[in-house]
Amino acid sequence: MAHVQKVFCAVKTYLDVKGLQHLINCSEIDGNLELLNHLYNEPDFEISLLNNLRSVKIVTGYVMIDGGGIPNDKKPTNLKFLENLKVIEGRNLHVRYSLVVQGLTNLTELGLRKLEKLSAGKAAFLNNSQLCYGKNLDWKFLNAEGVQFNHNAPAEFCAKYDYICHDTCDPEKGCWGKGPSQCLKCKNFIKDDECVNTCEESEGFFRVGTNECHRCDRECSTCIGPTAYECKTCKHYRFEDIYNARFHCVEKCPNNTFADQNDCFPCDDNCYNNGCNGSGSALGSGCKMCRFGAITDAE
Repeated sequence: MAHVQKVFCAVKTYLDVKGLQHLINCSEIDGNLELLNHLYNEPDFEISLLNNLRSVKIVTGYVMIDGGGIPNDKKPTNLKFLENLKVIEGRNLHVRYSLVVQGLTNLTELGLRKLEKLSAGKAAFLNNSQLCYGKNLDWKFLNAEGVQFNHNAPAEFCAKYDYICHDTCDPEKGCWGKGPSQCLKCKNFIKDDECVNTCEESEGFFRVGTNECHRCDRECSTCIGPTAYECKTCKHYRFEDIYNARFHCVEKCPNNTFADQNDCFPCDDNCYNNGCNGSGSALGSGCKMCRFGAITDAE
């Protein structure tokens, strides 16, 4: 696996278009991450520029996203451009807050699904007229000192448009938005970055710990681990690796073996490297080609 190098980016002021263009591949922002209302009015701003922030995992200061309460189609409907953000350290705070989201009239969900910790400070969500998510999140679970949630979407609006947590989410922890990938914590299992209610061996998955569900190797029907050596049953064939005396599952039997039922067996030693059709050294029913020569019956 290739080593992914951390890229540190120093940010000394609020972001404009030029600043966003310089943040591609940044994993840690040293400073504050501020997206303020004037950004969306710059002639060169396109909402796709916010995707330059997708690689950010750590912000050492605070995060402020402020839409000024002014409608604008270029403003985001969610914060998924920060979906890989894990830690807001809060070395600098905006008053007492390390996360502030306010005045975004288009915002319907948050999407900060990887956020694990606010190291200092509180969170605030203010004057986001279509935002239903955030109020019922377990902010103590994220180490936040508190949360302020004022003048966002009314309950009847959220119910009308089904802006609620998915049924696979832990109801005591809440969620960042719609769907099974937005849960703060899963009620049952997590599989492929989504919460699920079941983890069935018969569907090609195995359990790790109490709540992780992992996919078996593609050659396994059922398994106890992620590799082809950890299959309990095979989709195609079972083959014994002579180098480590372990069985594993394969799509087809290797050269110099033949298939019988769902197992691969070695060809006779007298067969040539082209393999065999079955057991024994007879040409045809056994070897496809002889290594040295074939003995035929005399007339």
